[in-house]
Order: sequence, then structure tokens, then C-alpha cells
Amino acid sequence: MNGDIAIVWDVNHGEFSLTADGGDLLTDPGLETAVIVSLFSDARAGEHDELPATETERRGWWGGDFEETPFGSKLWLLSREKQMRSVVARAEEYATAALAWMKKDRVALAVKATGTIPRPGWLHLQVEITRPDGRNLNLKYDYNWRAQEARAIENAV
Repeated sequence: MNGDIAIVWDVNHGEFSLTADGGDLLTDPGLETAVIVSLFSDARAGEHDELPATETERRGWWGGDFEETPFGSKLWLLSREKQMRSVVARAEEYATAALAWMKKDRVALAVKATGTIPRPGWLHLQVEITRPDGRNLNLKYDYNWRAQEARAIENAV
């Protein structure tokens, strides 16, 4: 087996995929699965973080409160936010923080996340990782804000 089992991002969720011949699970020899897990797993909100309107739980793993670098990201906190440049800046901050472990573990020399709003209801994240050998890995993720809002409303009912 070459690498870990791959998680493939599909708009608002990750999923396992099969190889072209359908015989095995797809594997990821690089970092894409690690990036997906880091970005789209919920980090625990801090005591001073404002929760989305329908949320009462701080989500995430409670043990993260005791770690220097908590697991996951706080992107989930933006699910009910208006699409403004200041919110995109927070998305960039949350994504960069979620990937900071890569620098600490020397998997990457640098990590940069850039966010844009390509159309109403969508957040586009461009992640650039500079590997220790100087090569760049560029990954792109689209996040459907409206689907997150609908999910939040469903959970509140």
C-alpha cells in the first residue's frame, strides 16, 4: 500500500473512493488527506469564541483544550456568518492555524491559506504548502456556506 487511505473532498464532505478498477480503496501518498482532515474536522471553540446562532456546544475534542496545537479547525464557527472580507480573513486565519502542525512536525516549511468568495454562498480556500525539499503543493477547496446554514437550521429543529 502506498500512503494512507485517501479522503477526497466533495463540496461539503470528504469521502473514501475506490481505485479506477474498483478493487481497492484509493490511497494518498502525499498530504491532501491530512489537509482535509485538518481543515474540515471541528476544532473545539475557545471560551471566548462566539458560537453560531443555533449552536450551544463548543464541538471538537475536549482534549484539545490541553494541547499546544489543538486538532481540527474553527471554520465551522463561520457557518452562519455573512460573507464579508473580514469573515474571509478569519477563514484564512482558522485554516492556517489548523495546518500549523505541519510546520511544527517539519512536514512543511511554510503553509498559506487564501480565501475568496467566488459567488454568493461559497467560500473558496486555496492552500499552498511548501515542502521541505522546496516543492509546492497547491490544493483548492470549495465550501458551500448555504449548505452549512441549512445543516445548522436542521440541527436546531
